[in-house]
Amino acid sequence: MFKRLLVISLLILNSLYIFTYNSRQIEYLKSGVGIWNSWRDRHIEANINLINAKLSNMNLKYVNFIRADLRNACLQNADLSEANLYRAYLVGTNLINTRLVNSNLKNANARQANLSGANLSGADLSHANLKYANLTGANLTGANLKGTILTGAILTGIRGADLKPAVMGTYNSKQMRILEKGVNAWNAYRRQYPNEKIVLNNVVLSGFNLSGINFKNASLKGVNFRGANLSRANLSFSNLEDANLMSANLYKANLRSSNIKNANVLRANLSYSNLTSCNLSNVNFCEANLTYANLTGSYLAGANFNDAKIAGAVFTNAIAKNLRGARYR
Repeated sequence: MFKRLLVISLLILNSLYIFTYNSRQIEYLKSGVGIWNSWRDRHIEANINLINAKLSNMNLKYVNFIRADLRNACLQNADLSEANLYRAYLVGTNLINTRLVNSNLKNANARQANLSGANLSGADLSHANLKYANLTGANLTGANLKGTILTGAILTGIRGADLKPAVMGTYNSKQMRILEKGVNAWNAYRRQYPNEKIVLNNVVLSGFNLSGINFKNASLKGVNFRGANLSRANLSFSNLEDANLMSANLYKANLRSSNIKNANVLRANLSYSNLTSCNLSNVNFCEANLTYANLTGSYLAGANFNDAKIAGAVFTNAIAKNLRGARYR
């Protein structure tokens, strides 16, 4: 019994050590950034443990936090301008209204961190993990977001951000859970949150019954829809680049103004579908059923229509069309 209590006590003490900061390191830090940085220079290999540390309102300009463990630390209203947070561990860290101007956050892990109101102008966030982070109202003017993971991040009211180089993630797990409940649940969700960005890239929906689903404006890059029922679905203005629609049923589906570049539509049923003004470059339409489909104004460079059924299909003003091998009956 005594041994069991001793083991439990040691485990508790060990967990407390792991999940609390190193008090000696806190003393160095509170002595000033100059002293802290000099200590870091002399102890390059030291593990920096600042977990749960209370560092709000501190002046930490130019601080060396390379590879520092700042999990769940409070840095609210602190000044970390020009700070080096390369590969820092910032999971769950409170960075509300923190100044991070021109700071180095390259490869940092800031998953679920609260950066609302933070000033990240000029910061290097390249390849940082900001998955599920809260960036509400953050200033990202001039920030480097190359390869920054922003999957599930809250981006309401952000300023000056160029999100093009960022990775918006493969899919939104919450949205996937709703979709798995069925079309009725999904369409109700879309009605309730009409402006919600739909991100379902690279998910597997093969064989799903998605008849009548609302995927308007959705990001569906690389989705596997093989054999899925998408009849009468609304896929207008969506991104279906590299999607697999092999043998899918898209009867009377609305795909107007969608990007379907490089998709595989082999043997799919697209009869009576709306494909007007789409990017259909390099799409594989082999053996697909396009009878009475409307492809007015679509871009067809490199599309393969070999053995595709195109009786009654409309190609008015289609660009770069080559219907060689298609079947008109």
